[in-house]
Amino acid sequence: MINRPLGYPMWFIAGYPDIVNYFSLPGQDKEMEGLFGDIPTEEGLDENQTFKMSVLRKIVDLYKKSGNVLEVSNSK
Repeated sequence: MINRPLGYPMWFIAGYPDIVNYFSLPGQDKEMEGLFGDIPTEEGLDENQTFKMSVLRKIVDLYKKSGNVLEVSNSK
């Protein structure tokens, strides 16, 4: 896939395209830095160099905390 953001597994990109797009926007890197801080690579990424489940959960939570609503959500 061309221009696929690094770190996201394919199933996450397919299931949460709104989150992947949001964190790919210019300026969102500061929010991601706040999420990860000084986490060593081996704690945040698996052997395939994609985010571990615990990190993906934090990404979803951060997205929702920022006032965004999931595209797949029934709530408004």
